[in-house]
Amino acid sequence: MNIDNSTQKHLTQVIRQAPNREWMEQYLDLIEEVIHIGRFENDDPRFVLSINSAKKFSVTINGRYVLSAFRKGRPLVGFTLPYGFEGLSELISRSEMPEFRSRQWKPHAGEVAEKCPYFLAFEGFPERLLTIKQKIAWKRAVLDEMERCDKSPYKRFHKPFLYELVIDLGFRKLSLDEIFYDDYSDEVNSKEIFQEGSVRQVLTKYYERNSKARQKCIDRYGTSCSVCDFNFGKSFGELGEGFIHVHHLRPIFEIAEEYEVDPIKDLRPVCPNCHAMIHRSSSPLSIEELKSRLIRFKAQTDT
Repeated sequence: MNIDNSTQKHLTQVIRQAPNREWMEQYLDLIEEVIHIGRFENDDPRFVLSINSAKKFSVTINGRYVLSAFRKGRPLVGFTLPYGFEGLSELISRSEMPEFRSRQWKPHAGEVAEKCPYFLAFEGFPERLLTIKQKIAWKRAVLDEMERCDKSPYKRFHKPFLYELVIDLGFRKLSLDEIFYDDYSDEVNSKEIFQEGSVRQVLTKYYERNSKARQKCIDRYGTSCSVCDFNFGKSFGELGEGFIHVHHLRPIFEIAEEYEVDPIKDLRPVCPNCHAMIHRSSSPLSIEELKSRLIRFKAQTDT
């Protein structure tokens, strides 16, 4: 799926509020549960997946959040929970201060104010915040919201690419790889062309990374970092010989279809530290930009 640069930048800013990748994976798994509970398709008029200017990542069914992540930069997770279920008092007592005036939703047509569901937020790993019984109650609240009406007034805020991020595990992995930059070692004759990003269908689609393209890059540029010139073999001997990350000059998340990659023009060897720094900002730095920063910083510290 193609995502324009401004949307990718916003998504990166939102997801980087998560304390780590595991936390984000767990939150996306909760969204997937909502999708399965309601059997929602991407274009279901009741279902809204959105990220807003406050960097909140929310699931809305009809007119209410049923799940939401992040508040003012904090990794909070909010759940809509039904009135009157056993254990509600305990959840209220350990929940965060309400985002709105009350922890209880305002009534919609046909609802009694005192019996409206609650929206409670907690800090911690998403999968560990509710017990099994509490999670069942949350799912019941999701079903209740589905029955309340047949379309959401907020559907215009729905982002189809977020739906794909949740259900397409290949696209999810690729996106989180780029955002958390935790494993780039698999990134991918001067006239030889390789296919990168080709989609296969197994249980879900994933993006193929061509190991031949990686090797061609290393054959041309060697295994020293293109930014800082660090070489693992020279520093660690046999243990580090041949180890290096390969950086894709054009982020693969920008490309959904199969495309041609030239290992000489499109790929560069970089060490893990420099690779992490390239992806440290929401818009990846070029190798030249990072190299210039490194040179300037060294000059400042040497004086």
